[in-house]
Amino acid sequence: MFQFFRSKLQNNKDAFQLYLGNALITLSSFIIVASLAHILTTEIYGIYRFVITISTLAITLGSLGFANALYYYLSATEKSSHANQINSSRIALLIMAIITLLITKLIFVFFENRLQSFQFNQYQWIIAGIVLIGILQSIELNVFLINKKVKIYMISNFILIVFRIITLCLAYYQNWSLMLLLQIHLALSFCFFIINQMLINQYNIIKHFSFDWTFVKTQFKYGFPIGLGLFFGVLLLNTDRIILTSFFPDPAQFAVIANGNFEVPIITQFYIAFSAIALPLLIEAYQSKNIDRFLEIRLKYQQEIILILFPIVFALMNWSGPIIRMIFGANYSDSAPLFTIFAGSFFIRFTSHHDVFLATKQTKYISIIQGIELIFHLVLTYVLILNFGIIGSSYAYLLTNIFYFLITSYISAKLIGVSIWKIHAWKSIIPNFLLCAFILTAFRSMDVAFIYSDLQALLLAGVYVVFCYLFLNYIHAVILKNG
Repeated sequence: MFQFFRSKLQNNKDAFQLYLGNALITLSSFIIVASLAHILTTEIYGIYRFVITISTLAITLGSLGFANALYYYLSATEKSSHANQINSSRIALLIMAIITLLITKLIFVFFENRLQSFQFNQYQWIIAGIVLIGILQSIELNVFLINKKVKIYMISNFILIVFRIITLCLAYYQNWSLMLLLQIHLALSFCFFIINQMLINQYNIIKHFSFDWTFVKTQFKYGFPIGLGLFFGVLLLNTDRIILTSFFPDPAQFAVIANGNFEVPIITQFYIAFSAIALPLLIEAYQSKNIDRFLEIRLKYQQEIILILFPIVFALMNWSGPIIRMIFGANYSDSAPLFTIFAGSFFIRFTSHHDVFLATKQTKYISIIQGIELIFHLVLTYVLILNFGIIGSSYAYLLTNIFYFLITSYISAKLIGVSIWKIHAWKSIIPNFLLCAFILTAFRSMDVAFIYSDLQALLLAGVYVVFCYLFLNYIHAVILKNG
């Protein structure tokens, strides 16, 4: 796997830098969220997760694919025009931010009575600040990437992370309120936003300012399907919390469901990295009409992901209790059953569901399919929560992901003119899945007989993942050697 990874990085360092920057931001955010679960009471932590959930949804809606579109067009134009294009994007994003804040405010006015337990009136200005800065920041990483200054961007973010961790420690020892901590984090974000914008201006010197409305419209047309698809994806991931808030507003329950149904950064960033590295090769193969080569590239990166993905997912599901208690604390043991079911959806993360759409320039399918998926998920989540309680949300997410996987696989196969049985590495998926499940039965017996603490359980989980990975790699190498 690592040899494959290294060889692809040598040919596509830009994709790796983009992945690494996003991974750094994602991981730091997760660490802060997990740390606050230990510091705050369950009710206050539920309010914090509510603030972050609403802010994330609003930022995704307001940025609406501009970062992806700007990166695409900056890559295709002369550097002399970059400054004007960046400034035009900034103005467009500011307009989008204002519109998004107005929409958010109108929605909450409508649900004001139901949101009293989440103290929305008290935190609305914090949410507004997070959303405004978040939308304006959405293009930063891509601009630094175009200017080949990603290292500087990463250093800036690393310093911001250090400051946030310091404030977390102070909040713990000085008994700061959540409001004070969020105000300080917002101030830090604003300072580093100004610094990054000044650096962008330094790399893209403005000779004369003008607003290029034609460029913005072109950018919007390209980015809208991608951005809308991303928004549907984030909305789908938070459907359980939205429905819970709308019909059963309880911060403590919100905290439990948020800590049970969560994306594991290592899973998300891992398959995104491989698909990002493989995408330029897929585009090249498709443009040369070499479908056999296209499938070969896609199946090869799927096989590499499967070798490490399946052991990790089985470990997450089997040792969900110790994992939840270690990450979020003993107060959230009720989140473990939710996470066991939710983690089952990670089994289909051995591929990007969008790589075929991106390679064939059929990005319209991203927003269309995710729109259908979202409606399906909203109805299913509501029905299952009503009938089974909050654990129904986890079942809904798992079933929706299976449905989405089948639909995208079918359409992807049709787009490149092959059978659905050729679009995925089924010959690797089924045997590796069964081998990991078989090995897990042996480790489960050791778990029952010898493990007496969460730390010991996590160590056993780590041994299981390493053993499975090495064993699957050995089998894979033997198969390749023998043809």
